[in-house]
Amino acid sequence: MKYEQFWKKWLRDRNYDSINLTEVRYRKIRKYLKGPKILDFGYGTGHFLERFKKEEKFELYGIDPVSY
Repeated sequence: MKYEQFWKKWLRDRNYDSINLTEVRYRKIRKYLKGPKILDFGYGTGHFLERFKKEEKFELYGIDPVSY
């Protein structure tokens, strides 16, 4: 099973689809960001950083301890 398929199934089985969507997380976290830099620890596939890249002018950094 591919990485993305695994997580979609894992989230669906636990009914997390609505709370783990990138857009939902973006809206909840955006209001707390004050500085020009974002560090996403455990960024996985990078979807969250991509969301900020689309509309914001932040310096984006991602660290993930798992290599793909």
